[in-house]
Amino acid sequence: MAATLLSSLRSILLQLFDSGAIKFADPGQEFTLKSGAKSPAYFNLRTLNNNAKLREEASGLMWQACQLGDNATYDCICGVPLGAICYADAISLAHDLPLVLKRPFAKQHGVSKKLVDSDLPKGSNCLVVEDVVTSGTSVIETVTALRDAGFVVTHAVTFIDREQGGKERLGTEYNVHLSSVCTGSQVLDILYQNNKISTELKDYVQQYLSANNMIVAKEPPVQAKQLNFQERALLTANPVAKKLLNIMTQKSTNLIFSADVDSLDTLLDLASIVGPHICAIKTHINTFAVENFKLDLIYKLRNVADEQNFLILEDSKFADIGNTVYKQYVDGYHICEWADFVTAHAVSGPGVIEALVKGSGNRDRACLLIAQMSSDGNLVSEAYTNGVLKIAEDHSGFVAGFICRQKLSSKPNFIHITPGVKLAAGMGTLGQQYLTPDEVIKNRQSDVVIVGSGIYQAEDPLAATIAYKEAAFAAYNDLL
Repeated sequence: MAATLLSSLRSILLQLFDSGAIKFADPGQEFTLKSGAKSPAYFNLRTLNNNAKLREEASGLMWQACQLGDNATYDCICGVPLGAICYADAISLAHDLPLVLKRPFAKQHGVSKKLVDSDLPKGSNCLVVEDVVTSGTSVIETVTALRDAGFVVTHAVTFIDREQGGKERLGTEYNVHLSSVCTGSQVLDILYQNNKISTELKDYVQQYLSANNMIVAKEPPVQAKQLNFQERALLTANPVAKKLLNIMTQKSTNLIFSADVDSLDTLLDLASIVGPHICAIKTHINTFAVENFKLDLIYKLRNVADEQNFLILEDSKFADIGNTVYKQYVDGYHICEWADFVTAHAVSGPGVIEALVKGSGNRDRACLLIAQMSSDGNLVSEAYTNGVLKIAEDHSGFVAGFICRQKLSSKPNFIHITPGVKLAAGMGTLGQQYLTPDEVIKNRQSDVVIVGSGIYQAEDPLAATIAYKEAAFAAYNDLL
C-alpha cells in the first residue's frame, strides 16, 4: 500500500474509532450484526454520512482501490442500498460516471415497477460499491438485480473486507472481483500500532475473523463444532422440536413441502406421494373455502403424516391479541387438534404464544416464530428480529425455532427453517426471493428448507421432491 494511501487510511480509521463507528467487544462479549450473527467486531461506516470531508476521502480511497493492478473500465456505478449509495454518488461526481440506482425493493407504483433505475444501454459495465463486506450477500443481491436489468458486472469495491468469505464467494460463485481499501486484519493492525487497542483484544478479534470465515473455512474451531440433528435432539426439551430433529435423522431429510394447492383432495394425494421424503408438510388451511373444509379430510392427512413419519406445520401466521389467537387456534379449522406446530408473528408480543400454549391443552404442540421474511421489500427490521429472539428464549418450552433467512441463534434447541427455496436462485413474480439449498444450509446455516412450487408445479413431483431432499441433506452433511 502506497505511503500516501496508508496515511489517509490511518487518519480515517482513527477518526472512525474515536467516534465509535468502529468498536470491538471484550473477550466473552459480542455485538449482534444486521444479519443476526454475533461478532466482537462492529463496523458502522454510515456515520461518515455526517462528515462530508471524511466521506469524500473514503470514497477517493475506494476508487483508488478498484484501480490498483486492474485495467477495468466502467460505464457507470451503483451503490448497494442504502449504506453505500453516498460513496457511489461521491465517486460518480468525482469521475463523471453515471449513477445507477438500485432500489431496496421494487417500485410498487407506476408501470415498470423497476428494481433498478437507469436509462443506460444494456451491456453497460457497472461498478458496484459497498461500505463493509462480510458474506457478500448484499453485494450479490445488487449484482443479481443489475445483471437482470441488462448490466455487465465484473467488479465491486468495498471500504472494509471483514475477511469472512465474501470476496471468495463473489469470485467463485458470481465471477465478481472484489477490491477493498482495507481488510479487518489491517484495521486491527493500524489501531494496534496507534495504541487504540490492546494486544489481547487484537489477538481475540483476529482469531474470531480467522475462525468465522463463513464461506471458505473448511474446519471450524473445536469449540464451534457443528452438532448433528440427533445430538441436538438430546439437548431439546420441546417434544415437537425433538421429534422433528429425530425424523430428519431417521429419514435423512431436512425438507418441508409447502402444499399451496387448491383442494384438500390434491393435498392428500401429494402428501401420499412425497411423504417418504419430507420431514414435514406445510399447510395454509385458511386458503380453502370454509364451505369446502372437511375435518375428516384433515384427519386423513394426520393419518398419512403418522404413517409416513412426518409432521404437519400449519402456516396460519397468528399475529393478533391472545384471546383472538386462542379462538383462531381452537375453533374454526380446529388447528390445535391436527397440526403439530404452527407459525406466529411476535408483533403483538408474547400473548400470542401464551394463547397457543393454552389452546394446545395436553397435546404435544409448538410454534415457530417468524423472525425474518423472504418477500422483497418486507418491513422486518433488525430490531424486530432481535425482539423475536428474546421472546423465543423466554418461551423456549413452546417455541421450536424460527422462520428465517439464516441462522439467528446458536442454541441447539432452536430449529431454523427457511422458505423461498428453489434449485436455481431468482425472484418470483410476486416479490418472493428464491435461494438455493446450498445457499440456505451451507452459507446461511439454516437447518431446514421449505419448497412449494418447485415440487407441486413440477411435471414429476416425486422426482422433484427427491432432488430437493438430496440437495438439502447433502448441504447439511457438508457442515458436519
